[in-house]
Amino acid sequence: MNLIGKILVLLIVIMCIVFMGLAMTVYSSHQNWKNEANIFEDKFNEKLSQLNKAQAAFDRKESELSANLEAVQQQIRKLESERTMLVDRNVGIQAELDQLKQQSRDRIAAVAATQQNNDRLIKEVTGQRKTLRDNQQARDKDFGVMLDAKESQDQTQGELNIVRAQNQAITRQVARMSKLLRANGLDPGLDPYFLM
Repeated sequence: MNLIGKILVLLIVIMCIVFMGLAMTVYSSHQNWKNEANIFEDKFNEKLSQLNKAQAAFDRKESELSANLEAVQQQIRKLESERTMLVDRNVGIQAELDQLKQQSRDRIAAVAATQQNNDRLIKEVTGQRKTLRDNQQARDKDFGVMLDAKESQDQTQGELNIVRAQNQAITRQVARMSKLLRANGLDPGLDPYFLM
């Protein structure tokens, strides 16, 4: 038994050394868990505060983005309505432009037709002017001829009047002479050369 007792004592000594090493290891690695818990709680509170700040910032940004999104959507709706209005206006302007182009083409055609008509009328007026000038020259010539004829007629009429006056004077003179001849007993119908 002595051997078993020695083995047991030796075993107890070994176990004491092992437990003592274990106790030293535990003591050397021992920490104050309350301080660790306080530090962890402080870190947790700090992280929770950061999380709350981040959540508040996120909520603020989300509300800003929602407001911005609503403003952008409203702007999009406004721009869409303006685009629709501009498209309608553009269609109206295009129709008006097409109508104005057609009117311009019609007016150009009318101006061309008027120009052709004016050219025709100018030719016609030029022809009529020439005819009128020719007629006026012929009339002036006829007037000159008529004036010459009238002058000639007036001259002839003057001469005729003079001859008539002379004829009347001669007739009166012959009548007076015939009267004198009869008064003196001579026949006025006798040839004066017969008596000689």
